[in-house]
Amino acid sequence: MAYSVLYDPCIPGQMLDGSIQVLGMRDTFLQAHNIRDIQGETPLERYAVMRLLIAFTMDLMHPEDSYERQSILESGRFDQRQLDDYIEACETQGPRFDLFDPVHPFLQSRYDAKLDAKAEKPVSVIIHALPSGNNHTFIDHRRGDQHEVSCAKAFQALLASYVFCVSGTAGPSSINNTPPLYAVMLGKNLFETIVMNMLSQSEAMPLPYGTGMVPWKMERTIVPRENIADVTLLEGLTWMPRRITLIQNDNGMVQKVYCQAGLDFKGNDLWTDPHVPRIKRKDGTYTTIKPDQGRELWRDAGTLLYDHDGKSVRQPNAFRCIGNVYDEDDFPDHIAVRAAGLITNQAAYTGWTEGELSLPSKLLFEQRKADAFRADAALVESIQYQISINVQRCVDLPRKGSPGKEHEISTQCQLFFLHGAHDILFGIGIEEICSEIPLTEHAAHFCDSIIDLIRRTISQVLYASGSSTEAMMKQMEAEQNIWSICHKLIKERKEKDA
Repeated sequence: MAYSVLYDPCIPGQMLDGSIQVLGMRDTFLQAHNIRDIQGETPLERYAVMRLLIAFTMDLMHPEDSYERQSILESGRFDQRQLDDYIEACETQGPRFDLFDPVHPFLQSRYDAKLDAKAEKPVSVIIHALPSGNNHTFIDHRRGDQHEVSCAKAFQALLASYVFCVSGTAGPSSINNTPPLYAVMLGKNLFETIVMNMLSQSEAMPLPYGTGMVPWKMERTIVPRENIADVTLLEGLTWMPRRITLIQNDNGMVQKVYCQAGLDFKGNDLWTDPHVPRIKRKDGTYTTIKPDQGRELWRDAGTLLYDHDGKSVRQPNAFRCIGNVYDEDDFPDHIAVRAAGLITNQAAYTGWTEGELSLPSKLLFEQRKADAFRADAALVESIQYQISINVQRCVDLPRKGSPGKEHEISTQCQLFFLHGAHDILFGIGIEEICSEIPLTEHAAHFCDSIIDLIRRTISQVLYASGSSTEAMMKQMEAEQNIWSICHKLIKERKEKDA
């Protein structure tokens, strides 16, 4: 039974009027200016669908430079004739967008008895929200072979299984190794969001663009564990680290798949994902941000901001180039940002994360203001760590029957401080940075606010954890240790903008 991702409903979208419509890819593009955002059962599937739409648009339009990309944005909508001509060109040799086509199943490998006969598995292996293998975080009492999903769900899960793929006995990891945090800018509608997060050929340089190098055009066979040394931008955006073929049952549902190791990217210096922020290590190399349980997006916001020379971070290329598609007078004061990531522990899934922020545009383009924000955020991180570690050492109680400690009090102190720091950082802090006051004056104001927050954390949380003489002695020791290092950190922050 055929199922075309172009025409059959497979992408849920929230329309501008708030209603939810599930559309095929073609109608999603034609209605993109009327769609507020992509929906998804998980943040992973939502980003993976968005990534596919961005890659599809880049191959469809392949603008030469930022001026062409700006013209696309100014047009306000996708052109139906251009879209249909592209689809027709893709399908000159037969169907390319049918999930179950025996020759070219969309974004999959055609079944090969020699390669796939022993690779049949339950569909749960490609769905992050279902328990499979050593991923038991998401409780479901059904056996793996009892899961059955719709074609639309299988399509969304297929996309996410490629993007958020971990290495292990099942095969290599995603194009970015251990799945990192992915970030996109959000426009007023889906059309704007897609154009804001794509790149032109000149903006992608020195990474080759790879027009036409997408799975629905290429005649590529996914050889299990084939080592690949070089990729183009479009290959990377549609990378297939698993060899997967969906199996449709008699009910038109998907209960099983053929799944095994796919392509193995060995990496090179040219590949940088346009949606992935990186931080600089002490040895001068860059590494991606790995999502962590309980860590909210605002704590990593500095990685999304301008850093021309990459002194501390490497801003995602889509963010770095966003100024190219707006005239100065038309640029929005703030840009909404969403990030999503898979939380893992030794190749097992433990959860996922998603967060949204509104960032002042000035921080995406002005070095000194971006550096000031990063310095403020770094101070917050250093102090929350000192509060946590010193309360753990001095105050937290041993577990019953264990030499280890419960971290209840240190966690309470840490969360109280972080909650207050968020309000300072994204309140008066970011307001002052984006104003015309000297950054030295801002640094003094910010540090005074942080000092007051430390005092409140100690008085309202730490000293409320116990009133016995022994408890108070431990609390005083923790307070003394906290202030001894925090005063040094605050002094360094003030001197940074002196």
